[in-house]
Amino acid sequence: MQWILFSVCLTGATLLANCTPENVATNGTTSQSSIYEIHVSSRAIDGDKTLCAHTRCDENPWWMIDLLGIYNIFNISIYNKVGDTDTRLNKAEIRVGYSREINHSTNTKCATIDNFTLKEWQSYQCDDKPVAGRYVSVQYQETKNLILCEVKIHGTKKESPNKLMLYNMTKTWEDALDYCRENHKDIASIPDRETQTRAELAAMEAGTHSVWLGLRYTCVLEFWFWVDNENLEFSHWAPGNDTTPADCDMSGAMETSGGHRWVRLPDDTKLNFICVV
Repeated sequence: MQWILFSVCLTGATLLANCTPENVATNGTTSQSSIYEIHVSSRAIDGDKTLCAHTRCDENPWWMIDLLGIYNIFNISIYNKVGDTDTRLNKAEIRVGYSREINHSTNTKCATIDNFTLKEWQSYQCDDKPVAGRYVSVQYQETKNLILCEVKIHGTKKESPNKLMLYNMTKTWEDALDYCRENHKDIASIPDRETQTRAELAAMEAGTHSVWLGLRYTCVLEFWFWVDNENLEFSHWAPGNDTTPADCDMSGAMETSGGHRWVRLPDDTKLNFICVV
C-alpha cells in the first residue's frame, strides 16, 4: 500500500509539495441516508472493523464524509466483513469533490466498485492522479442497504497562496473593505468553486447570518463586480439575487448556513467579514 501511494504521488500531473499521504478521514464528520438500528455513519471511520455503518434499505442509499478541509485525495480504501446482508458494495460509486449534494452531484466519480472482496482492504484511485475536494461519498444507484465497516482516505492538505480569514467583529461593507485593505491584502473574492469552499470553511465560526465579501453593485451600469477585479464567471447566488436590478448602495455577502449562497444586502448592514491575508 505504501508503494502504491508513493507512486501516485510522483506520477500525478505535478509533483506535490509535502506529498506524504495520510488517512485524513479520522477528523472528519460523517453522515448517511438513514440509520439501521444503532449502526451510525461514524462507525466507518472509528478504526474498528467489527463495527459498521449501515443504512436501511433505501432508494439510492449514501454515506458521506466532510473532511473539514480541502485535500488532494490519492486513494480511498474500504474494508467490509461478511454480514447477514450483501456487504460486497458491487455497483456502488465513490465520488470526491466540493459539493455536499448527493443526487446529481458534480463531484468527480473516482470509481464504480466491481468484484469487491470481503475481509480484505480494497483500494480505489481517481484516474491514477489525486483529486481535490472536501467531501467523499459512497452511493448506490438502486434500492438496497449500504454497509461500510471501515473507510480510509489517503490525502494531503491542499494549500492556497491566499488564506481566507474570518473576522467576528461586525462592520458595514465599506468599513469591512477598509479594514481588510489596511490590515491585509483585500476583502475576499470568490472566483471559483475551490475558493467558495474555502470561504465556507472560514465562515464556520461566524456569528452573523451572512458575511461580507468583495462583491459590489454599480447601479449606474447595473452589474455586479469584484472590487479586486477578479473574474465573475463563477457564481453562487441565491435565487433572484443577481437576476433583477439592485438598488444603489448594495453589496454582496455569503450566507453562513444552508447552501452558503450569495445574497445582496444594504451596505450599512453590520456583518462579520472575510479578508484575504
